[in-house]
Amino acid sequence: MKKRMQRFVVALMATMMFTSISPVSALATEMPVPVETETEVPTEPGEVEPSSEMEEIPQVPEEETEAVPDEETENEAAVEALEQQLEEENPIVEEDVAPELLQAADSYLNLTGICYNIRNNGVDVGVAYDTDAQSVDFRWEAYNLDTQSWSVIADWNGGNWATWTPTAGNYWLHAEARTASGRTADYTICFYAPRDYNDNYLALNGICYIDHGHTIDVGVNYDTASSSVQFRWQSYNLDTQGWETIADWNGGNWATWTPKKGNYWLQVQAKAADGNVKAYTICFAATKNYSTDYVDLNGICMIQDYNKVDMGVSYESSDSNVKFMWQVYDVNAGSWTTVSNWSKSNWTTWNVTSGSYWVNVTARTSKGTVESFCQGVNLQDKNYIAINGITMNKHSHSVDLNVNYTSGDTNMNFMWQIYDLSTNTWTTISDWSASTQATWNVSSGSYWVNVTARNGAGKTVSYCEGVNLQSKFNYVAFGNSLTAHPIVAGLWWGNWGMAATTPDKDYFHLVTSGLQQDYANVTASCHYLKSWEEDTNRNNHLGEMDPYLNADVDLVTIQLGDNIVAGKETLYNDFYNIVAHVKEKAPNAQIMVVSSFCWPDPTVTAAQINACNELGATFIDLSPISGNPAYRAGTGGSVYGEDGAWHTITNGAVGAHPNDAGFAYIAQQILANIK
Repeated sequence: MKKRMQRFVVALMATMMFTSISPVSALATEMPVPVETETEVPTEPGEVEPSSEMEEIPQVPEEETEAVPDEETENEAAVEALEQQLEEENPIVEEDVAPELLQAADSYLNLTGICYNIRNNGVDVGVAYDTDAQSVDFRWEAYNLDTQSWSVIADWNGGNWATWTPTAGNYWLHAEARTASGRTADYTICFYAPRDYNDNYLALNGICYIDHGHTIDVGVNYDTASSSVQFRWQSYNLDTQGWETIADWNGGNWATWTPKKGNYWLQVQAKAADGNVKAYTICFAATKNYSTDYVDLNGICMIQDYNKVDMGVSYESSDSNVKFMWQVYDVNAGSWTTVSNWSKSNWTTWNVTSGSYWVNVTARTSKGTVESFCQGVNLQDKNYIAINGITMNKHSHSVDLNVNYTSGDTNMNFMWQIYDLSTNTWTTISDWSASTQATWNVSSGSYWVNVTARNGAGKTVSYCEGVNLQSKFNYVAFGNSLTAHPIVAGLWWGNWGMAATTPDKDYFHLVTSGLQQDYANVTASCHYLKSWEEDTNRNNHLGEMDPYLNADVDLVTIQLGDNIVAGKETLYNDFYNIVAHVKEKAPNAQIMVVSSFCWPDPTVTAAQINACNELGATFIDLSPISGNPAYRAGTGGSVYGEDGAWHTITNGAVGAHPNDAGFAYIAQQILANIK
């Protein structure tokens, strides 16, 4: 290649030389046909193997001919002669090839993009490029948009990468490229430097702290390119206005702090290898005194016996030689008493039976750190026992018994006994047991129920209560369509509570079923009394109730009011009179008045409540469900009929009645209020 380039240069020079001296007129002369010789075809231009016949270029004497010289032959001969001369004078070596001649053929140069790699101590910037030149030089510059000034990052050199150490700011980053022939290209991007980039870069990003209860570990997050960083921690007490060194210059970015209670500025300083110092400060409120010498009291426990209380305190301490002092303050007497003076034991015994006190324990370390804990206590004499009453839950063939009591002793036992008034005999149904409950298998009769309580010391207290158990129950219900509605063709298909899917789902049948769980013999009847609602002279219909009322009736429910339209001015008297009439005809019955469901009326409700308050009846309030669609039947549902078929509710008035869930709610309220 080197030889070929030299020959190219020689040929170029010779051509230029001969072309410049050849007369123009000679170009018009007919060119002679070259004589063919048996020479090999050269493999590359200019590399012809000279034959013996070509060792010398024959010289044509000028005087022998006047013909125009063969110009091509003369040129070739001159080139070969000049080539040979140059080879002898200038042996071909790599260093002798002029770079500008090698690069003279470049035709394009493109810069296609800038990339960068950010490091702690600098930014490496590089440019992608495309060219056919054999060498390209590059120069990097930056324009600071904040200071409006240019700076050279790297001057002309053959590398397309450079290292940049900008200060914080906004820049244009500019790359230029050029070839040896003078072809140029450039590329510019915007660049934001959030900080200074240099070998001693140092930035503090924030302080964190960990509260260990008695000490606080403080640490700082930092970035640096420095080979070494030293830290110093200080605190400024805003209350005392004084500085304190937490940790002096050292290589660790953490320190342990034990502040006193107060408000502080917490500051850390960091120093790079070149002496550059950065600081970071936060506010800090210490809510207590921190110390490496500490004792924490976590709580007092007490174990009461019949004439004493064992007391202990839970604690944590850095000292293994903590001592304790126990004191009690008698709230009634208003005086302090020392139970035990400084002792290494965290337990003590307090001789006391009952009363209201403040119990205080003080702990002290061997270095003098003191901590106290105080707790109130109301002690009852463990020998004290009070029985507050008996509850009975009656079933058809049994009674569940439970006793309510108060005692200072948790080691209580109970015994249940029954006195049958018909046989004048005592029966023990449950011997001594820690349970406050017992089950008594009985159906009916008159009895005294006695419970005896005994504490751990053997002290006993008894409580007795009489009960008359009935084996039968008589229930009478008066009402409108919610209680029982007669069959109406195409409207309603059964003689029970309207809109109940089956007879057993209306409130009357549900109440009856509930009573049968507690009583062996239940008599129940329901009666349609819509006539009382619709007549303005309602007292005319009171006699219709008489056939079903007598002294044996135990419960009467009056479910009327939904259909009252006229005669509201007399409602207070009307409801008073109907309740009073039932009370007279069924003197032993509990009377319940059920509020309206389908079409509630505040006037009706007020009259019902007034009658109950005046005459001691029970008011059953349905307002929690009366306005809730989830408890109404609505239209489109199916109900069973006495004809044995299922029918669809299409009438809106029927749909305004309770569904099965609504009837269940009514029944639950009635059963829950039976006394």
